[in-house]
Amino acid sequence: MDRDVLNIVSGLNLGPARLRPARLPGYRRVRGQDVQYPAVLRFEGYSVEGCVVHGITAAAAARIGLFENDGYDLAVERVLLGNQRSARAALFAASPRMRLSDEDWSFEDWRRQHRSRFLGRVKAWALKLDRKQ
Repeated sequence: MDRDVLNIVSGLNLGPARLRPARLPGYRRVRGQDVQYPAVLRFEGYSVEGCVVHGITAAAAARIGLFENDGYDLAVERVLLGNQRSARAALFAASPRMRLSDEDWSFEDWRRQHRSRFLGRVKAWALKLDRKQ
């Protein structure tokens, strides 16, 4: 959901026009256990607000997959767009291997309290990946 994180991880420069608000029904967003980043998991009666990103290249998708590592499983689900339309979208959902808390995760809280440190770690990850290539 954070465009700066997405740009660093994907290796693209995604402008706001490529991100569209969307809602993922039947899922809940929670914190990972002992970490500050989120995970989504199937959960009846909940929905997750987020965004759909258009125009991801195969290379960018591969980078995102490396970043999300084995704690997440790739899934394709129907999301609801702001104009009452729906679309199929790929997402990374919590895998059974991931340890989760029972706390809902707040983007705004993360942005205020943890974003700057997280951006530093993401930049270091991307630099290390780029050096390997």
